[in-house]
Amino acid sequence: MNRNPAFEFSITRLGTLLAALYAVLAWPALFTQPTSLNVIAVSIPLGVALVALSLFDIKEFRLPDFITLPLIVAGLLVTVTFGWSDPVWHGIAAVAGFGSFYVISEVYQRLRGRAGLGLGDAKLFAAAGAWLGLEPLPSVLLWAAGAALAGVLVASALQHRISATSPIPFGPALALGFWLVWLYGPLV
Repeated sequence: MNRNPAFEFSITRLGTLLAALYAVLAWPALFTQPTSLNVIAVSIPLGVALVALSLFDIKEFRLPDFITLPLIVAGLLVTVTFGWSDPVWHGIAAVAGFGSFYVISEVYQRLRGRAGLGLGDAKLFAAAGAWLGLEPLPSVLLWAAGAALAGVLVASALQHRISATSPIPFGPALALGFWLVWLYGPLV
C-alpha cells in the first residue's frame, strides 16, 4: 500500500478534530449537570470507539468488526450492569438495527447492481440499538442522514466532484448520530 504523508497528516488532524468535536458535544451533557460517574465512565470509551470507527471508515471505507462487534456486546453489558433498561429489549433493538440496514443493503444491491451500504454500517447501527434501545434508532438515523448530507454539501462547496456513484463513508455520520442520541436522547 502506498502511503501518502500528506494524507496521513490530514487523517491525524481529522482525528484530533473529531475527538475535540465529540468532547465539546459531551461537555454540556456529562459535566454541567448532575451525571453519575457510571454514565461518564462508559461514555468516554464509547466516544473513543465512535471516533476510531469514523476515522477508520474515512480512510478505508469500512468499519472493522474488531470495534463494532465488541461495541454491541458492551452496549448490552452496560444495560445489564447498570440496570438502566431491559437488556432483552436492547438485544431486540440490536437485531432490529442490524436487520433494517441489512435489508436496505440487499434491496439497494439488487436494484442498483452495486453495494450502497456496508455491513459495517449495519453492525454500527446494531451497536446503537444495543446501547440506546429501539425507540431512539430513528433519531440516530435522522441525525446521521443530516450529517451525511451536510458532509456532501461541504465537499461539493470545496470543489470536490461528487457523483451518484461516489463512495461516501456513512460510518462517521452514523457514529455522530449515535453519540448525539446517547448524550441528549432521541429527537421526539
